[in-house]
Amino acid sequence: MTADLSIEFEAIPFSVDDDQNVIVSNTILQIKFTIRDNEISQSIQLDSEQKYILRANISTVDQLCAVQIVLLYKKLKKIIPNCTIQLVQKHKFFAYEDLYFWNNIGIVAAQMGLKTKSIKVYKDHEGENLTPDLDLYLAEINQYDLQYISFYDSFDTLTILQPEGINKCAFP
Repeated sequence: MTADLSIEFEAIPFSVDDDQNVIVSNTILQIKFTIRDNEISQSIQLDSEQKYILRANISTVDQLCAVQIVLLYKKLKKIIPNCTIQLVQKHKFFAYEDLYFWNNIGIVAAQMGLKTKSIKVYKDHEGENLTPDLDLYLAEINQYDLQYISFYDSFDTLTILQPEGINKCAFP
């Protein structure tokens, strides 16, 4: 038996008006996913008719593992069908190059087939990774399964997986 993994999110209800503007509710719920043995559970049931933004800051290896399992269950349509996940990871957890891709949740999500936008944060004058204003990315949040704000390079699967984007890739 292994230790339980868990990740907590803020669940923020939102809607999109006729002009494609995202309208965010002032109500913020807390939802926790717990992975125990071969099962995943969530602390509350979200309204299946409502769309939500699930926001979390990833700061531990356990959270990194848990969020990847949550993304897999999302891809399999077992949980949170009307949710877009917005993650912030400001620091690397591993120094090993071979674990780079496993540490990059954006690439993991893209490999699962989730619509992903990875947004690179930059360092301030003291070398700390900055956390951007997450509300800046709300205008397009409805298009993605995951918005991943991290120190990794930026990419957008909606752009690079189009024929013109693929033609620009140099395959050896």
